[in-house]
Parts: sequence; C-alpha cells; structure tokens
Amino acid sequence: MIIFWNGVTHTNDFNYRYAVNHSNPVNYYQPQPGNPRKLWGCPMQQNSWNNGIHPLFEPSIPSRANLILLTPAIFGAAAALTVGFSLYGRSFSRGYSKFIFFVNIYAIIASLGAGTYIFETLTLEERKDAKLKDIILPLITVILFFALLFNLVYSLYPSSFSGTIGKTRVTQFISFLSLSIGSISVGETFNVTPEKSGTQIMAAVESFWNLFVLSLLISLIT
Repeated sequence: MIIFWNGVTHTNDFNYRYAVNHSNPVNYYQPQPGNPRKLWGCPMQQNSWNNGIHPLFEPSIPSRANLILLTPAIFGAAAALTVGFSLYGRSFSRGYSKFIFFVNIYAIIASLGAGTYIFETLTLEERKDAKLKDIILPLITVILFFALLFNLVYSLYPSSFSGTIGKTRVTQFISFLSLSIGSISVGETFNVTPEKSGTQIMAAVESFWNLFVLSLLISLIT
C-alpha cells in the first residue's frame, strides 16, 4: 500500500498505522479539490505544509471493462462449436423442452455479460473517447455465440428451423452465421426461420441485445 503523509510517501502498513495513530483526527469522505467524484469515501488528512487535502490511500479506478464479463459467451460458443460439429447429422426426438430452456437461460446470461462489457467500455470515466473499435470484440463474440448456438440446436433438433440451410457442417454453420449477423444488424433472416417457440425466443434475445447496444450508442453520441 502506498500512502501520502505530510509530503512523504510511505509504502508499508507500519508507517500507515503510525501515521493514523499519531495525527490529527482524520476527515472522511471529503472530495479532492478539482475532482470531487474521484475520491469519495477515502480517508483524508489535512496537510500541514500547504493546507491541501491529500488522501491516505486512493482506490484503483479500472481503465477498461472487465473481460470476465465475456467469458459466458466465449465458453458457450466453444462448447456449442464442439458439440454442434461433433453431433452433426444426429437428431434427437426427446428432451427438446429442457434443452432449449437451458440454452435460452444461458443465452440471456451471456447477453447480459456482453452488454455490461460494452456499457462499461463506453461509460468508464477514463474511456470517454471510446470508439467503435472498442466494441468490436464483444460484437463479434455475440455474433459467433448465437450462430453456434443456432447451429447446435438445429444439429440436435432439425425441426427447430426451416428454410435454406446448408447440407454440410460448414455450409450449415454459414447459414446460421448469416442469420446471426442479420438478426444483430438489420433484422434479415436470409430465408432461415425459427419454427419453434424456443428458437424464436433465442432469436428475440439476440435482437433485444442488438437494440440495447444500438440505444446505448445513440445515447452516448447525442
């Protein structure tokens, strides 16, 4: 821990305890002049040589969004890629309701994480100059996540989608990648239609995520 005490920098707990126990009463929750928001809740001490207010310690302020927020989408995409491609051509007749319920809940969690990541990226105090390139990573992650999720559901339950869908592993994935890109941009389905309520909910989650991000960008621009 680094503290500032009467113009001297201290770097260990002993000096910190000594400074606190051998000083004038500490004033708490005082703003630093010129930046009243930065040091809320930090103990302050009146400096004797220049009558300025200096913090005993200063909390760390994150400079970028937490990448952990993207882990549900990343791990979900990896799992969907592995299972969807390995079980290609094998269809199931049972368990659809429980499976799609779990998939939709996970899709909501992953979407919330990615949306929070973009919100933090665009609103952090030190990232006010964030540009489009700063949201490319979560945007690509969400597109791939839903494309692989659609592909997984169709591989296991082919009746869940209808339309023009590829007949090989790669072309099938490309069809659902097109659906994911269309859902997150202009709402185009490219002749791939969710046929069951579970897959319709999944597509709606992606569309709602797109609406949230678009609204956030517009609010920050204006």
